[in-house]
Amino acid sequence: MQAGNSKSVSYLILGLSIIGMWSVVSHYMPVPELTSIDAFYPPPGKEWFLQQLPRYDAYPITTALHVIPAFLFMLMVPLQLSSWLRKKNIKFHRWIGRTFVVLSLSIIFTGFTIGIIMPFGGNIEMIASFIIGTGCLISLIIGVIRIRQKRIAEHRKWMLRMLVFAFAPVTMRGVMTFGVIMFDYKASDIFGQTLLIGMAVNLLVVECWIRYTTQKKDSSSTLAAATAQ
Repeated sequence: MQAGNSKSVSYLILGLSIIGMWSVVSHYMPVPELTSIDAFYPPPGKEWFLQQLPRYDAYPITTALHVIPAFLFMLMVPLQLSSWLRKKNIKFHRWIGRTFVVLSLSIIFTGFTIGIIMPFGGNIEMIASFIIGTGCLISLIIGVIRIRQKRIAEHRKWMLRMLVFAFAPVTMRGVMTFGVIMFDYKASDIFGQTLLIGMAVNLLVVECWIRYTTQKKDSSSTLAAATAQ
């Protein structure tokens, strides 16, 4: 049962990583002209493609330092969380981990900048960017401290929490699509709100997963101790 749940989580993370990589690539897509296929613009939707992408072009260095590391980050997430790879090649796992830290810092600090100089969702996006960036940075710092202390279980928990914030813009796209289709909201009007909702959804899932796996491990340890007696 636990193996099946772990596999399901792995597939979920892989799916989110793929969506995240596509989202990053979209920053370098040419701005489409108004055509009869406007209804098929993927989230964040036509408004984002036509109005926000040109703003990114005005800050090419900041954009590159945000989206290129974000693409590499999303590409490496499934590898870094792979227990099979960690057991087979711990040196490679550690190398990815160090790269993760560098990429994360670039993403976080340029994310702060983007949220301030060109927020698509106005003041609420600025607030959401600050909360998400701060949460990601704090989780990353604690995760690094824990692995330096050889507290591996705590390290993994905090790195999972870091992904709560890192994947917020990815989960947001699903929430935003629902809001735009079901309630006919403008993407810019709910961009910041859906960022926060995406973060909250991720936090709920990750904390439930941490609680579930911790209880499983405690139960297994108790059973092993009882059997040994």
